[in-house]
Amino acid sequence: NSAAILLQSSQTIEIAASKIIQTNGGTITLRSNSTGAALAAASSIILNSGSTLSSQGGNITLGGNFTGLQGAGLYATSSNAPAVLIDGGILTAGGGNIKIYGKCSGSYDDGIRLRGNITTSGSGNVELYGEAHGGNNGTNYFGGITFGTAAGSTIETENGNLILDGYLTNTQSNSTGAINFYRMDGSTGQTNHINLLSKTGNVTVKADRGTTGAYGMGHSSWGHVYVGSPATGWTATGNVVFTYSSLVGAGYNGIKVKTTGSVTYEPVGASFAAAQVLPSNTNYVLAQGASSLTIGKTTNTANIDITSALSIAGPITIHGGLLEIEDDISSTAGADITLSGSNGFYTSGSSAIQRDVTTSGGNILIEADRDANG
Repeated sequence: NSAAILLQSSQTIEIAASKIIQTNGGTITLRSNSTGAALAAASSIILNSGSTLSSQGGNITLGGNFTGLQGAGLYATSSNAPAVLIDGGILTAGGGNIKIYGKCSGSYDDGIRLRGNITTSGSGNVELYGEAHGGNNGTNYFGGITFGTAAGSTIETENGNLILDGYLTNTQSNSTGAINFYRMDGSTGQTNHINLLSKTGNVTVKADRGTTGAYGMGHSSWGHVYVGSPATGWTATGNVVFTYSSLVGAGYNGIKVKTTGSVTYEPVGASFAAAQVLPSNTNYVLAQGASSLTIGKTTNTANIDITSALSIAGPITIHGGLLEIEDDISSTAGADITLSGSNGFYTSGSSAIQRDVTTSGGNILIEADRDANG
């Protein structure tokens, strides 16, 4: 049956464990807060372990009747509870689009808390928009989008785009991120990996702390975050863009980016909110196989520390305040390399201080006082 399915409520919409909601090409919509009132201390939408939404080509939308950054009448909204809780649930659209809107409007919890699998094929897009009055209770991080720790999660498209957009409207504690890759601190040896994958589509991760003093992205040691391509198998061809206020990295795992497209790490506004160390440790991979790498913007004045060798088959551009280069940088495609610091530029590291910056035919520009203020 290709008929549309609409579940609408002024209260919580909950799909029980292992239950299936399915249509053959129709849309599936879960719309909570229909009267426009946020739920107090209760989630607006819950998908329990093994529950499945399957549209086989239709669009799937999880949201409500609240206003957020993406517009009016879109967001499922709760106070002091995760607005959208996907606790081992499965969403599969088979070529349709999947959109999830969650907002925690009062102190404090997640806009979207996710542990599960969200996939589509063909040209279908997956878009998650989470806003939160975030915080930290001493054990758990709460933000716009927060991933669970009990198991890994996969969000995957084929040719469509993948968007994760987390935003902090306020905070009870600034020890949190707009996007938290895992909701509590981990330890060495954890393998509950997160996959943000697309074969040919673009992957965009935006983590905005808003006007708070929190950070943009946080990563804890429960597993790696694979972006673009999976750990093994096919290689992505789309572009990868991280737009964030600042990054607090994991101690024992890493974010691993692999694509033949371009890769960008840029601040939400003019500048990162704090100095950035890239990669954060040896488990992080900034841009494996990429056709270009950009870090910062021309307006960025936060310091950038490049801690490992960069070898990119295309142009490399880094804008920062004080640039610290701890290893060699090379463009294997003969493209330009720009290392631009508003405050200065220097090489360092545990071995020889000399570092090589090389390209086979491209231009090399090193600026140590970009703003010309001495």
